[in-house]
Amino acid sequence: MSEERIQQIIEAALAFFAREGFAHARMDDIAKTTGLSKGAIYLYFESKDAIIAAILKVFFRQEMLFMLRREPSPEPIHEQVLDLTQSMVGAIEHMKPFLSIAFEFYAIAGRRKEVRQFLWEYYTDLHAFWWELIQRGIERGEVRAADPDATAMTILAMFEGLALFWLVAPQSLDVPAQAEASMRLILEGLAPHHE
Repeated sequence: MSEERIQQIIEAALAFFAREGFAHARMDDIAKTTGLSKGAIYLYFESKDAIIAAILKVFFRQEMLFMLRREPSPEPIHEQVLDLTQSMVGAIEHMKPFLSIAFEFYAIAGRRKEVRQFLWEYYTDLHAFWWELIQRGIERGEVRAADPDATAMTILAMFEGLALFWLVAPQSLDVPAQAEASMRLILEGLAPHHE
């Protein structure tokens, strides 16, 4: 299996889906876009679902790598959280040309165990990232002694909810403004209590 060939197929399929939509795309269309035969495409991907899953995994991995490469910072936790919020909003907005594909990813997750497993691992890694950041804030006295597990889950749910709402009605939601407002509410709840 050639990684270069897999990347070629993913990029061609992504360009086709973004231009023509997902619903009526066929393996023939993807093959024509790549310049490969349909049989060659099937050597790497068993179905259109498998190609879409591969595309979305690329997006999720890029976001995850960005998060995990961040070094612990001496900046106040609330500043780090707001900075990360802007970065995650940027990742959500980067998905705009691929909204129809993002919808399909969740549908595929319902049908394919390996996609559900991938999502679970992705969310588990993100949860651990936020857990560590909140725990660091508690240890530094910048965050009240809240449950870091529940807090991390709340942050994940907020981002996931915004992303899904935006997928459904992109024109009715100012994602950056809402994400910042939501995160500020969470941070307000996490502020240390001073007697």
